[in-house]
This record gives sequence, structure tokens and C-alpha cells, in this order.
Amino acid sequence: MSRSEYKALLLDAKAGYSVYTEKDSTFWVGLGYSSLDLEYDVSDLNRVYVSQVYPGAAGNVFGDYRTYEATYKMPYLGAWFDMKYKKIFTGSVGIGWSPVVKTDSEDHFINYDTLYEAEGKGNAYMIEIKGDYHFARIFTVGMSFNYTKINTHGEEEQYDSYALTRTIDYRDYTEVMRTLINIGISF
Repeated sequence: MSRSEYKALLLDAKAGYSVYTEKDSTFWVGLGYSSLDLEYDVSDLNRVYVSQVYPGAAGNVFGDYRTYEATYKMPYLGAWFDMKYKKIFTGSVGIGWSPVVKTDSEDHFINYDTLYEAEGKGNAYMIEIKGDYHFARIFTVGMSFNYTKINTHGEEEQYDSYALTRTIDYRDYTEVMRTLINIGISF
């Protein structure tokens, strides 16, 4: 059985200005910065081909087989709406748009000594929905959902045995969805 490991780190910071405030709701506009780092490793590979298209390619590859890393940097414009209901429920809906996404990626097939390095530019769209229920004055339970769609294009350099063999144009479409359950205690 093959082993794979996947890591993702998403950092997001935003600052806004309140353009409209009502009794229990506020509409904000502002700027943000989001960074997404992805890492994927495959090792101890067990390959099986049903057809004979690749005879001899089936079998086991022990140790590291493939590493993939990608980084997306996304400054964005955003708008979000916050609301409260009877001091026990708070919610927020937000959107973001980045016209200047920058990406770098490296895909390394270790056993074949093949490396693909890419740099690209593009745009991204973001949606965030979250809600919290506050009870017993200090406890909070909530849920949040985030969706990011990233479209980039650029140039990829392909290396075999550390020699540049070709350069191609590429397009990359990445979607990230995450759902979190939040539990909090206020002091």
C-alpha cells in the first residue's frame, strides 16, 4: 500500500472600515491578505496497472517517490456583513476578490530525477460564512465555512537530471473548501 501525506496551511488577515452600522449589524469593506501553502508527499509506492499499456511499470517503489509544494499569495479586496441576534447568536458573511495572485510550485518525481518548477499570476475569489452561539456567558459554539477559488497561469520549467528540457505555458485551477467547528471559552 502506498503512503501519502498532505499538509495545508492557510493564513488570512484582514482590516476593514465600517461603512454602515445599524443596531445589531455592521457592513464592512477593507483589505486582506491570504496565503496558502500546500505540501504533498508520496512514499513506498505500490503501482498496479490493469492494462498492459505500461508493462514493467507495476510494482513497488520503496522510500520517497514524489514531493509537491505550492504557495499562493493573495492580497484582496473584501466586504463582509456582521450581525447579532439577542446577544446569543452572532453571524458573518464575507466575500473577497484578489486580482493579483502570485503562485510558485515545485513538483519533484524523485526516482525519475524529474522536476517541474512553475511561477504564475492570476486571480482568486473567496467566500466566508460563520455563526456562533453564545451561552452561559463564557461559552461559545460555532461553525464556519470558507471557499476559495484560484485561477492562475504562467510558465513551467521541466528538468530531467537537473537539465532544463523544456518550458511550457500552464494554467492552474485550485479550489479550497474548509469547514470548522469552533468551541470557545471567554475569560
